Amino acid sequence: GAEKIAAALQGNDTLQCLDLADNDIGDVGATAVAAVLQHNQALTTLDLGLNDIGAAGVEKIAVMLRHNLTLEILFLRFNDIGARGAGHIALALLDNETLQRLYLDFSDIGAAGATTIGFALHHNETLQELSL
Repeated sequence: GAEKIAAALQGNDTLQCLDLADNDIGDVGATAVAAVLQHNQALTTLDLGLNDIGAAGVEKIAVMLRHNLTLEILFLRFNDIGARGAGHIALALLDNETLQRLYLDFSDIGAAGATTIGFALHHNETLQELSL
């Protein structure tokens, strides 16, 4: 599944939008995609919504967000991110300078996760749209 897509993305410099929503890729698939996208210079939109991704997968996505220079839109809605995963995203938002739209709604981040992301927004100057 997602591991094969990730392998295909390696070296790809033309694909701008990748929609993997509702494919049950889980943490393993999210980790594979995130690893490749750390160095991808083409993708601007990534939809990983409804994929049973938890905090472990989101941690790898957050690492990717610190290195990727092109991703502008990220959908993580309808996953099991939780407050811990929201913390990983918040840390990434401190460093990321390209992400403009982030969708985390229906991902069980709770008040604690929302608060953590709120603190990160004080330092992020590029995010324009946030859905919790």
